[in-house]
Amino acid sequence: MGFLRKFSKQTGKLKSLLELTVSRVATPPPPPAGRRIVGPVKNFNTSRNSGKSRSPDMGFLRKFSKQTGKLKSLLELTVSRVAIARKPRLARKSIASGDVCQLLSLGQTDRALQRVEQVIKEDNMLEALGIIELYCKCLVKKAAQLDKPKECAEEVKEAAAGIIFAAKRCSDLPELQSARKILADKFGDDFTADAKVGTAVVDPMLVWKLSGDTASISLKKKVTKEIAAENNISVDLSKSP
Repeated sequence: MGFLRKFSKQTGKLKSLLELTVSRVATPPPPPAGRRIVGPVKNFNTSRNSGKSRSPDMGFLRKFSKQTGKLKSLLELTVSRVAIARKPRLARKSIASGDVCQLLSLGQTDRALQRVEQVIKEDNMLEALGIIELYCKCLVKKAAQLDKPKECAEEVKEAAAGIIFAAKRCSDLPELQSARKILADKFGDDFTADAKVGTAVVDPMLVWKLSGDTASISLKKKVTKEIAAENNISVDLSKSP
């Protein structure tokens, strides 16, 4: 029965180990010497610190009014839209120019002169978009001046007038409508009335590009000749009306 005695000794040893483990779980060991026992965290919150936290007042860092800040955001968005608006117009201009080349190659100069109107129309709008983009960037850069309209530099006044004029003539740039209202509020009724009709400090080039007027025959011939020269096509427009 030696094997039973050996088993009993192992079981006794296991029992002693388990009892020691139970006693250690029930009574945690004391902390090491010199170590502080951290008790429960006390709530130091007072009535002065209770409630919603308040963000520090950063008003002294603001360079312009809230209204001007909104205008600045609208103009920055307009700059992004200009880049988008250019793409389809460049595509239409390219297609129309290709049509003019083909018609000239076939000797159909009259039809080429008709088709070149589309080239001129898209080109005018592309140039207008470029001017508007420059105006937006100018107003964004010099936004602080807009809170004192009477003291604005001439370039700022020209840019503001240009945006007011272009607002109702550029459906591709819807943010200009809201920007126009803010600028009108800042610069007053007289300035706005003149800007809307393209007088005062509005750039005549912008007025012309956004006029939508039919191109003159002399301009159509000029552009047609330029397209022909770029594509090495000989053309005689002297007999065209």
